[in-house]
Amino acid sequence: MMVQQFMKEFIMRHLILLFCLLTFITAGCLAQTGCTSKEYSKIESTKNPGLVQKAQDLESFIKNWSFYSEPRMVASGIEGNGLAVIKIPVVVHVLYNSVEQKITEEQVRSQLDVLNRDYRMLNTSVTELPDYFKSLAADCFIEFTPATIDPQGRPTRGIVWKKTNNSYFGSDDGIKFSRRGGDDAWDADRYLNIWVGKLSPGMVGYSSPIGASKEKDGIVLRYSAFGTLGTATAPYNLGRTAVHEIGHWLGLKHIWGDRFCGDDEVADTPPQKGPTPGCPSGVTAAACDNSASGSMYMNFMDVTYDACTNMFTNGQRDRMRALFAEGGPRHALLYSQGSSGPLLPMPVELPVDSFLIQSVIVYPNPADNTITVNTGAAGDLTGDRIRIHNHLGQLVLQSNITAKTMQLNISSFRNGLYYLKIGAKSKAYKLVKASLP
Repeated sequence: MMVQQFMKEFIMRHLILLFCLLTFITAGCLAQTGCTSKEYSKIESTKNPGLVQKAQDLESFIKNWSFYSEPRMVASGIEGNGLAVIKIPVVVHVLYNSVEQKITEEQVRSQLDVLNRDYRMLNTSVTELPDYFKSLAADCFIEFTPATIDPQGRPTRGIVWKKTNNSYFGSDDGIKFSRRGGDDAWDADRYLNIWVGKLSPGMVGYSSPIGASKEKDGIVLRYSAFGTLGTATAPYNLGRTAVHEIGHWLGLKHIWGDRFCGDDEVADTPPQKGPTPGCPSGVTAAACDNSASGSMYMNFMDVTYDACTNMFTNGQRDRMRALFAEGGPRHALLYSQGSSGPLLPMPVELPVDSFLIQSVIVYPNPADNTITVNTGAAGDLTGDRIRIHNHLGQLVLQSNITAKTMQLNISSFRNGLYYLKIGAKSKAYKLVKASLP
């Protein structure tokens, strides 16, 4: 009887121990399923073994890079400490299967605002940093601007909305290809591609590894973990998923080095036993050296919830900026003209005469310097006037019709959307002026 009682207690104690162990493991796994960049990189490396060598080459490049090469970097301006502000043109590909998933332009802009605050250390939560980490927090002098010129030289608002029949996308990059229900990438040497859509259960986002093909280069985000408005849902409703994934896109590793007390190749991030789940506070005991400061769970490259992350370190800043140095994998972006034009205004619908739409031909459209207006099929319009208004309704050009085919000089127009009208009935044709880079 005593033996049976002993065995029962023995089994119960071990079952409890096993349950606790499984709970711990599950919590750790759940903490890591949000960002699947590491798993994605492993899969891509099996498909393309050359990525392993590129990763090794990147580490050599960064180690040989000097902070003092910064002045040779071409960028938009020099600020207080001598660092150039690097501006990255961004295009957001929105893939939606339902109205709910079709995020708005306001939500896209809210995400860009977060990126610019966090990468410039302008977020208000940085004041909550513990004293022992404050000196390590860095302004990265990196900014993100909406694309205003598309790869074909046409004005754009930097957002592509596309209806898809896919119920969700996985980590197989289907979201990046039109033939698979996604949307094709824009030139990765000129733009940061961000794809947003419904992802497989458990996935929040992932980034392409350095050296990936241009067709796959960029980051992928779940539509409910993007921006701060609309579909953004706690605990990923403050835009920090994009901050984290772009960190990977710029060469940063997870702060724990993706292994127990691993190395993230950054000297000023304390070694950490693993990812930090949830939203902790105070000093945690996850640091490998058992230091009094504990782990840096508020770092953007941990997997802590959005509300509890607020910093990059000086070392992380230098590692990211090294990629833009001459010979680096992001160097070409310094010369991108993707955000060089004015932001295309929101479309304004004006009354249109269907007969004239079919009878009058205006080409090319978009146009650079000159447009041709052919009114031959609309009958004799001699004496009528051609008027062109900008998006504010201001008259910027008018000319009497003297022939069935006329050419108009629009070289002085700013890039953007215009409306061409013929006659006095406010017939309108949308005309796009785009100066080719």
